[in-house]
Amino acid sequence: MLFFEKPFSTIEYNRALQCAVHVCRGYFLREEYHHSMRQCLNVLHQTGATSLIINMQAVRSEESWDTDWTGAEWFPRILRTDVRKIAIIVSPADLLRLRSRSAQIQVGEDLLCGRFFDTTGEAFRWIRFI
Repeated sequence: MLFFEKPFSTIEYNRALQCAVHVCRGYFLREEYHHSMRQCLNVLHQTGATSLIINMQAVRSEESWDTDWTGAEWFPRILRTDVRKIAIIVSPADLLRLRSRSAQIQVGEDLLCGRFFDTTGEAFRWIRFI
């Protein structure tokens, strides 16, 4: 089910997986990025999604993605949703530069697991089976 569609991103909900899928289509202006990420939070709250896939493959690694805002503002808000698994899809080159493919964060008694992938299929399989 499609919840959000703009030239720079889409957000859908996969009911079978209880998963929101946020696809970034390339370059964002800062305001567009913030708006898109807030819409993602809205979809998570509306649907009660327990997992999230963010596809960043179309984003060039040299682009500035406002990591301070994401870390300080957006990420703490996702901890207040039902999401416990986040799959982030990046380009193969970006995946090679990452120090680790996975991370875990304790949220109260729940565990939030995150993992980086370079293909959509791998991300969906991980969301489905882990």
